[in-house]
Amino acid sequence: NIFDYFDNENNLVFSAMGKKRMILGAYIIRLFKLAGFDLVKNVIWYKGHIQGNRSFNQGNNYPYYQAPLNCYEHVFQFVKPSEIAPLSLPDVVHIKPIYKIVKGENILGHTAPFPKGIPNLIIRNLTSENYILDPYSDSFTTARAAFAYGVKSVSIEFDKKYCELGIRLLKQEIAET
Repeated sequence: NIFDYFDNENNLVFSAMGKKRMILGAYIIRLFKLAGFDLVKNVIWYKGHIQGNRSFNQGNNYPYYQAPLNCYEHVFQFVKPSEIAPLSLPDVVHIKPIYKIVKGENILGHTAPFPKGIPNLIIRNLTSENYILDPYSDSFTTARAAFAYGVKSVSIEFDKKYCELGIRLLKQEIAET
């Protein structure tokens, strides 16, 4: 899952995260196509209006300019050609996001967690013979959802801190079963 942020070079940036925003959806589609995958579905995850004051104009004086709310993300389904039939997935899903901030503290340890309902859209349609690849694993939500369904997964995470967090959460969930 990924959020697009179309930016304007005249925007004022108020956070380190804001300096990193780009049209990730288009880049991801291009990269996966170059790697030989086909995009078979783009499900929109509607999260609701959860980001508070992010829709103000960020100091931009152009009339009618509004920064987009982070109220949706793309959930892309890519497959290798003819390896799996496209799944019957909805066009839009309404799944409540994870609230990670409690009294100003991040209780999860990750900046952008997503609920297991997102990877479950695809995983629940797979069998134990299938693999699911998560190239941006963060806290291993996809791996943890796959484990619950008995589906094999491959997780890739660049950030050692998130990798350690994901492994810890996965081990914790395995121990609880």
